Amino acid sequence: MEDIRDPEGKLVALLEQRKAWEALTSSPAWTKLVRVLQEQADELQRSIIYEPLKCLDEIYVQEFRKGQLEGRLSITVTAETILSELEFDINRVKEILDDSGTGSTSGFRNAP
Repeated sequence: MEDIRDPEGKLVALLEQRKAWEALTSSPAWTKLVRVLQEQADELQRSIIYEPLKCLDEIYVQEFRKGQLEGRLSITVTAETILSELEFDINRVKEILDDSGTGSTSGFRNAP
């Protein structure tokens, strides 16, 4: 396990990061961004799946579209992954604080 010299400070920083990511992903702008990206992804999927290639050169165009599709789909997954990693790190630091037996950290044990 990683050596954390200041677990209380680390926990505070992680909680602040999680709060910032939660604020971002719950904002109306994020919701709109995800909706627009999904619409674009749907259109790219339709073009990749249903538009037949007419010549070999179109393979490069189709591969480019696949990359565009992956990029759009990865944005929401990336945000979810970051939040999951933060939650994992927060729980790990809470365990370190619990194991250290430091009485001054009792307020962090039940931190959201």
